[in-house]
Amino acid sequence: MPYFQKAENALKRAEEFEVVDKPELALETLHDLITSRRHRTWGPTHEVILIKYIDLCIKLQKGRMARDGLHQYKTIAGQTAISSLETVIRHYLQASEARVAEAWEASRGSTSTGVTAEAAGVDVEDLEETETPESVLLSAVSEEGTQERSDRVMLTPWLKFLWEA
Repeated sequence: MPYFQKAENALKRAEEFEVVDKPELALETLHDLITSRRHRTWGPTHEVILIKYIDLCIKLQKGRMARDGLHQYKTIAGQTAISSLETVIRHYLQASEARVAEAWEASRGSTSTGVTAEAAGVDVEDLEETETPESVLLSAVSEEGTQERSDRVMLTPWLKFLWEA
């Protein structure tokens, strides 16, 4: 765990990790800052840091880490900046709801047969073929339609994430 003299430096480091497509390291950097005892005095940058932290948690589907960060932030901002805590919690709920809406659109936006062949990882040679062999077999074995399967694969994890939020 690197030591950051200023909270802004940790935020810059996390943004650098995001630029090079390493969101896990960015999240870990911000988590270390939030849980550090050296940065227990609230400042306006803490709100920006926690919003970035929440966005990373949602991107990586880390609900437990998001809740832990909120608990730590409550300790930091609980007595001095209640409105900041409210802003961060509202952002968390709104961003979670937006992600569920995106998953809903993605599940409804799939082809009429459910999950597309590219999403399923199947190489389809005939472009006029509307159903993949996997979808034909699944429809023969189960009674649920391809839309229900698509919803379960794409939407259910995000609904669970929102429920936990």
